[in-house]
Amino acid sequence: MIVELELASPDLKRTLEFYSGVLGLEVVERGAGKLAFQLGDTKLVFVDAEGVEPVGAEPVYHMAFDIPRNKLQEAFEWFAARVEVLLLPDGGHIMNFANWQAESFYFFDTTGNLLECIVRHDQKEEASGAFGAEQLLRVSELGIVTSHVPSLVEKLETEHGLLPFVKQPVLENFAAIGNETGLLILSQEGRNWFPTQLPAQSFYWKLQLSERKEDVGIILKSTK
Repeated sequence: MIVELELASPDLKRTLEFYSGVLGLEVVERGAGKLAFQLGDTKLVFVDAEGVEPVGAEPVYHMAFDIPRNKLQEAFEWFAARVEVLLLPDGGHIMNFANWQAESFYFFDTTGNLLECIVRHDQKEEASGAFGAEQLLRVSELGIVTSHVPSLVEKLETEHGLLPFVKQPVLENFAAIGNETGLLILSQEGRNWFPTQLPAQSFYWKLQLSERKEDVGIILKSTK
């Protein structure tokens, strides 16, 4: 599980407007150069991009939010009323990942991060009542960009005991590490993030993986 995720924002005001104003997430921390929201099990933190390396960059990330397995269509309609849901290559909006037993849709936030809402049918989490931000379960995926995917796969296993996701083979330019509540999506630098023409680039990030929120677990961060 991704208990805490810290990313850099090029514009904290626009970040606040989106995650609080558009999505309705609870602001749990707000200070000089920092914002934090509660998104289900995950504390989602944004820091001013001017305070992290490389200074002056405008970071763009890919991350996914889990939603209850019985709420796909309702969640889609809720998000489509607030953001532009991206078209897929087949002209539809919802992608079926048969091998993963998952379905998802994609959209951008106000600073250009590629976001995904995903239903994992093997997970038993369901919800009742009208869909809203309180039914977002967690941040379950973060895209991590590297110059050599296989080497990073080996490093994560050797140094942290993190194994490839059982439903996804390790490829030369793509891999998924961890389990369904906390996946590191490894991408070759320059490879486009599906379903866009947005090339993957490496920016500052920091996250905490843990089986339980009260445990410290594993803390990982970007390296140059």
